[in-house]
Amino acid sequence: MTLIEHLEELRTRLLISLAAFFVGMLVSWFVVDHVLAALIRPVGRVVFLAPTEAFLVRLKVAALAGVFVSLPVVLFQLWRFISVGLTRNERRYTLSLLPVSLLLFVTGALCWVVNDADRPARLAMLLRACRPRAVRDPRRPPHQRR
Repeated sequence: MTLIEHLEELRTRLLISLAAFFVGMLVSWFVVDHVLAALIRPVGRVVFLAPTEAFLVRLKVAALAGVFVSLPVVLFQLWRFISVGLTRNERRYTLSLLPVSLLLFVTGALCWVVNDADRPARLAMLLRACRPRAVRDPRRPPHQRR
């Protein structure tokens, strides 16, 4: 293949991957309430400090879920692009690792979803890591804040 043919192939694979991501994000948009409820449950409540923040959080969660949903298509497109340049032995070796990789990925995802008892501890660890120095309460008037 010439350089131009390789670039055309790359463009095709990238467009298919982007389309899969946007379809995954669109599908995830309709279930984002359930995902947010599961993420917020350990914390109890969430305070939004800007008018657009609630929408942007929903959009980010839908985008992340879209990545998760579209990952098989993206990885398949990556494989189709890379496999052309591999030798027969390299291709066979890589394909032998695929079932184990898929099993580990699905197992990790299921452990995160199913293991509800440990989720508050994991969330608390993440919140400690990004603890701000001072948080202002948006419900209190400015003259009462200190």
